[in-house]
Amino acid sequence: MKSIAAEPIGFSRLVALNYDGSNPKMLGQTDSFYDARIRQFDASVVDWLDGSANKILLQRDYVPEEGKIGTHLVRTGVLHDAVHFVQKPFAPEAIAHKVREILSS
Repeated sequence: MKSIAAEPIGFSRLVALNYDGSNPKMLGQTDSFYDARIRQFDASVVDWLDGSANKILLQRDYVPEEGKIGTHLVRTGVLHDAVHFVQKPFAPEAIAHKVREILSS
């Protein structure tokens, strides 16, 4: 049996910078002690949009929390204001409507 303990594992982090390289900001979510698994990939850009509103459309890897009681969703029953949620299963029309709604805000 081959051991994979010494083999490298790929990770990625998405960072935003000003044109001159100043003001670096992490665009993904930070790791949590309660993550149910390793947060291997941050996010990827789905659409740069038109660039006029300082907004981009990201696809993020969802990592559930484990062993923690009292997360925002558990306490309030709602997601954070900046997170837009579409309940599964969803029709393609529902996700398209939600994307249009988010982009127009």
